[in-house]
Amino acid sequence: MNEIYYMVAIIVLLLPIGLLANALAKARREIRDYEQSFNLYWEAGQRGIALWQEENPGNDMTWPDQGFLICWLMTHHDGLKRRAEEQSRAAVDLFDECQRMKTELVTMGRELEDARHE
Repeated sequence: MNEIYYMVAIIVLLLPIGLLANALAKARREIRDYEQSFNLYWEAGQRGIALWQEENPGNDMTWPDQGFLICWLMTHHDGLKRRAEEQSRAAVDLFDECQRMKTELVTMGRELEDARHE
């Protein structure tokens, strides 16, 4: 009979250990997820800081405030977007001018051929 009590006592004692082990495994997974999220955030912040430092010479040892950095990055992005749009329009204008010149050259070539045959 003592053996049965002993076995029940072991099961009762081990059951909470199993629950604790499961809770510990879950907590470790959550910590890993938080660390991965933090690392992604940290690395993105470091890239932003490096870009800011590159654009602001003499500030190699300076880290801008996070809010300031975000505003600066948004402004920087807007400037890059504007320049890209301007370059795109310039490329379209250049293409149109090339097409116009091509048409003009073809016309001039035909006129030269016509003048040779006369």
